[in-house]
Amino acid sequence: MLYPDDDFVENYFRETKPDLVGLSAVVSTSYLQIKRLASIIKKVNPGTMVVCGGYLTSAANTVLRKTEVDVCVIGDGGFNMNIQELQTLVNYKVSVKTFILNNHIYG
Repeated sequence: MLYPDDDFVENYFRETKPDLVGLSAVVSTSYLQIKRLASIIKKVNPGTMVVCGGYLTSAANTVLRKTEVDVCVIGDGGFNMNIQELQTLVNYKVSVKTFILNNHIYG
C-alpha cells in the first residue's frame, strides 16, 4: 500500500492549519499509520485536535496513551463490546469523558 511520505504530510498540515483532524482506523493494522500521522500533525500544529474513529478505537486506552490522538470515537456497538475497559480506566486513574449516542439500534 502506498502512503504519502512524512514531508508531504507535514507540508500539507503546515499549509492548511486545521483546527480538527479526523483519522479513520478501520483495521487494527492501521495503528502505526495513526501513530505516525498524529505525531506529524501535532509536530506541525500542536493545537490541532486529532480524533480517531474506527475499529482501532476499541483499544482506545492504548491509542490515547501511546499516540498523540486526543479523542477516540466509539459507536454504541463498540462501547457495548468494550465496556470492561471502564475498569481499566478506573484502575489507572485515566481521565476520560464518555458520550454515547443512542441511535436505538441496541434496544
